[in-house]
Amino acid sequence: MRELINGINKSETKIYLSLDCLSAEHYVRLVSSADIGLSWYKRDLPINVQEIGLSSGKFAAFLRCGLPVIVPSYLSDLKRLVAIHRIGLATDSEYQINNCIEHILESHQAFSDNAYQFYFEHLDFEKRFHNVMEKIHILLDV
Repeated sequence: MRELINGINKSETKIYLSLDCLSAEHYVRLVSSADIGLSWYKRDLPINVQEIGLSSGKFAAFLRCGLPVIVPSYLSDLKRLVAIHRIGLATDSEYQINNCIEHILESHQAFSDNAYQFYFEHLDFEKRFHNVMEKIHILLDV
C-alpha cells in the first residue's frame, strides 16, 4: 500500500500512513485534520465481517469530523450507504482511489456537509443512547 500511496502523493497534498497506536485525543485530532477518510477493507472478508463494516469505528469517526469517505465497492452495504447519502464514493480497486479523491475534492463541501448530517442523524451515540436512557428511567420508575 505504501508504494501505491507514494505514487499518488503530490507536493501540495499528502496521504500519510501510520502503524502506531494513538491515544483517543490524538486520533480525533488526526482524523479532523484530514480532507477525506479511507475506509478500506480487504476483499475476501467473512460474510459476517462484511455485514458489520461500521463496527471498527473509523467510518463513523470520519463522518463525525465531516470527512467524505472512500470505500471498496465490493462491500455492497457501504457502497449503497455512500451512494444514497452522498457521503463519499465507492470504487472497485485501490488503484482508482486517486480518481475518487479528485471527484470528491470537486464537491468537497457538499460531501462534507452530507457526512456531518449523516453522522448526527444515524450514528451519534449520545442522540441514540438518549432513547435507551428514557426507557430505562421508565422501567425504574415502575
